[in-house]
This record gives sequence, structure tokens and C-alpha cells, in this order.
Amino acid sequence: MSRSRIARATGALFGVLLLASRTAAAQNVSGGVSLAGGSYREQGPSLRFAGGGLAAHADVSYRRFALRAVMSRLTFEPETGSPAALQSFDLTQVDVALRAGVVREFGVELGLVRRTVTPADAAQEVGAARLGVVASYALAPGAALTARGGYLAGARFSGGGSAPFGADLALGVSYGPGRGRIRATGDFEFQHFARRTTVDGTRLDVPIQSAVVRLGIAVTH
Repeated sequence: MSRSRIARATGALFGVLLLASRTAAAQNVSGGVSLAGGSYREQGPSLRFAGGGLAAHADVSYRRFALRAVMSRLTFEPETGSPAALQSFDLTQVDVALRAGVVREFGVELGLVRRTVTPADAAQEVGAARLGVVASYALAPGAALTARGGYLAGARFSGGGSAPFGADLALGVSYGPGRGRIRATGDFEFQHFARRTTVDGTRLDVPIQSAVVRLGIAVTH
């Protein structure tokens, strides 16, 4: 997929979610776009990739509830020293989560993670549910910090196997001068699946992990 198509896809996601949020008469609406860069590994250090792309997000909150959607699309290339048989691929990940505040700064979330790959045999496609906690802090006027941790349950992989354990960790910051409607944003996200599979009756550990950094801008209404 070309960069122009990626840009149109992320813009479409942002536009659809923003329109839906206005229709729902939400208390607070925000959305933004980011440049993204990251790494991807399978089977520990055996298969290593690095790359970059674009991301878009939209948030809708009403009272103590919030709905967040993030779509990232990155193109990964094999890192230097990786096996020659590896091929480049495009990875698209969509995260949707419903959050509920418990106390002023802490909340819980329930979400879905869906990762697709083109070409499909270049890396594992994944689907999983997320159960997690979220903490948000005001660092200074206009500045905020958000931390998130979650358990990735019921993971399913395009190449088979299962993951008895999966984890998702993220840290984000934002800053908006004045009334803060236009904000600079940055976040780091790490995901790990302890994938296992069986070959000729022998169990193999083939973990998958990814790390993504996003830097961008958001608009709050």
C-alpha cells in the first residue's frame, strides 16, 4: 500500500470516529495523527524487523466513560544480520478500547486488538482481547501523562498456536499551551505474546513482540 493510501486510510478513520462522536453528543472529543516507528520480532531475536509509518487515533469521553480507537500502519524491513529469506511486510494494527474511571486518576479498560499483515505469510496476524488498567496524571498546566498496562487474552494467530500469556504496556505524554485544544502528543507501546506451537508433537516457544513510538499532534473539542 502506498503512503498516499495509508494517509487516506488514517484520515478516514479519524473522520468517521469524529463524526460518530459528535453524533453521540460526547462531553469531550479528540483526534490526531502521528508519525510512527518501531521494531518487530518473532522467535525471540531470530527474526528481527524495523520500520515506520503513520497512525491515527480518536477519543470520545462522556462522564467517567471513554472510547478510544487507534490505527497504525507500518512498513517493516528485515534488520541487518537477519536471515536472508525474510521479506518486507506492511503491518496494520487496530486497537479499540472502552474505559471506565474508578477513581479520579485510575480506571479500567476492556478492548480488542487486531493485527493484519501484507503479505500474509511474512509475519503472524493476531487477534486478542485486552483487560487492563489506566492511570492519568496532570504534570503541569497543559501537560499530561498516561500509563497503561494490560493482559492480552484469547490470542489467535494466523499460523496457529496459542499464547497462555500476553502483555501490553504503554506510556504517553501530551502538551497543549493555552486552552490546550491543539496538543503535541507522544507515546510508546510494547506488546508481547508468549506464543507456543507444536511441530511433529514437539512444543516450541515462538514468542512475538513489538515496540512502537508515535509522535504527532491532536485536536481536542
